[in-house]
Amino acid sequence: MKSVISWLKRSFIGRRLGRTGRAWLGYRGRCVYIRVRSGRPGRRILCFPDLPRTYHKIFFICQELGYVLTADTGRPADLVLHWKDTTYREVPEVLAGMDGRVLNLHCNDISKVHLERVFRSVFGYGSIIDPLKHEGVCIRKSNLNAQHRNSLVRCPLSQRDSGFVYQKFIDSFEGVLSEEIRVPLFDGTVPFLVLKYRTREQQFMQEKTRMLHAAVSDHLSSDELSKVLEFCRLFRLDYGELDLLRDRHDGRLYIIDANNTPGGTTDGLTRELKRENIKLYADGFRKMMEGGGRKK
Repeated sequence: MKSVISWLKRSFIGRRLGRTGRAWLGYRGRCVYIRVRSGRPGRRILCFPDLPRTYHKIFFICQELGYVLTADTGRPADLVLHWKDTTYREVPEVLAGMDGRVLNLHCNDISKVHLERVFRSVFGYGSIIDPLKHEGVCIRKSNLNAQHRNSLVRCPLSQRDSGFVYQKFIDSFEGVLSEEIRVPLFDGTVPFLVLKYRTREQQFMQEKTRMLHAAVSDHLSSDELSKVLEFCRLFRLDYGELDLLRDRHDGRLYIIDANNTPGGTTDGLTRELKRENIKLYADGFRKMMEGGGRKK
């Protein structure tokens, strides 16, 4: 089976399909392979109203586990996710009327303004500043998700730019590298952390120098973890990822981003760590399924 899939991806058919088509071909082939090998039907993951793209984490997770991704609401599913990769979204009627639980059903605003509001209510402090009064350097970033339009600006400014927020400069550098803490969330459980390291030239880029996996207790205190989970509860985030920074001057932890349709690459990981990364995410997702993600 594996050799057939590999041949198809390299063949004329595979070349005509393009990169995305080949990714889906490999995914569907692996689902069939796992079902044949195990002798059990594959679990169905309903994502609605949109199907995940090949760069979303859930695509790699389901490929690893042999789970079937579908947007067909007419057939039973083992897990249901409200899936639309946008900052603001509405609850589809078909999901609102479903029996059982729908993950992320009410996580419908992941803007920086809403994130800051929830973060302040839990942690008692925040990162957003008034650029007309603040003195010194701050970060100008889009209020919308995944825009990657961050830049350093010096305050005070004479006016704000519409559609942007202004965040204090959170100095997470130790030497020449900054440390960003990515927190994978699986329905109230954080099984591990991903640490991302960037140079000053890379700090506003997707590119990174290296990535590592770490135990939660090595980087978050029990009180901080409790607050992170409380933030997720109020943010209505069941499955997704958070990005955290720790200011090296005051030691405070800041949640700077939350995503209910997490994507990303494994750039900066060795081949062995890439396999470990996929297996860690797949294991977290599988345990979430076993924990009863469909229960009310």
